[in-house]
Amino acid sequence: MQAEIVQLEARAAGHRADFECERERAERLMVEVQATAETMAAREATARLEDEVGSTDR
Repeated sequence: MQAEIVQLEARAAGHRADFECERERAERLMVEVQATAETMAAREATARLEDEVGSTDR
């Protein structure tokens, strides 16, 4: 029985390590997604402003 408990604890520790690794990976991906969204918004704003400036030059 004691050996089984030790094995289960080892498996739980392994699962916990996997979970932490995946959580960190998900956090990094979310940072990338946020940065991409901010970049796209900035590009759209730049395009709008360039269009406005271009239309006033005509």
